[in-house]
Amino acid sequence: MKFKRIYTNLLLCLLIGYLLIGCPSDNDKPYVPITTKEVETQNLIKKSLDSNALAIDLEKLKSELIFANKRIKLQKSVIAKQLDEINNKKNSLNSFEEKQKALSLEILNLKKLQKSLNNNLEDKNKLINEYQQKNIGLDEKLKLFHKNSEKLNSTDLKEKTQYIKDLIIEVKDLKKEIKKLNDKVIELEQIPLKQIPD
Repeated sequence: MKFKRIYTNLLLCLLIGYLLIGCPSDNDKPYVPITTKEVETQNLIKKSLDSNALAIDLEKLKSELIFANKRIKLQKSVIAKQLDEINNKKNSLNSFEEKQKALSLEILNLKKLQKSLNNNLEDKNKLINEYQQKNIGLDEKLKLFHKNSEKLNSTDLKEKTQYIKDLIIEVKDLKKEIKKLNDKVIELEQIPLKQIPD
């Protein structure tokens, strides 16, 4: 490249010298037409100048390409960061949706548990009412037993014997009812009452 510039400058110097020294004035000498060699020399100088300009343009273009590549790399880096941010947001959104689904399922299970606890509470209340009614019935039977206990002092053996038989049957029935109630109470006490969270 340096040799080409020196060569170009040398040709320019020769052309200028030729024009200054070899070209006669209009007053001194008649017009002499330009020879083929001179035309070739001028064309060679023109081509040399065009080549030099082209080399300069190529250097500028090369510099612009280097700058453009740097700018493209920077833009790629920015786009990559933006894509990473988008992917992170997408992952966060998916995670949030999964947590929301899990929370909805947990709420549904808690509602089912609450319904079950309410049903158990109703069963216990029913059992308590039934138990209280049975106790009332037992109290009435005890009162009747005390009232009829005078029959034990009766001199009539047949009446006394029949009363004792009826009393034994009644006591057996009462024992069965008491056992059923106790079994029901034990069954309900074994049902775990889980605390419903806030």
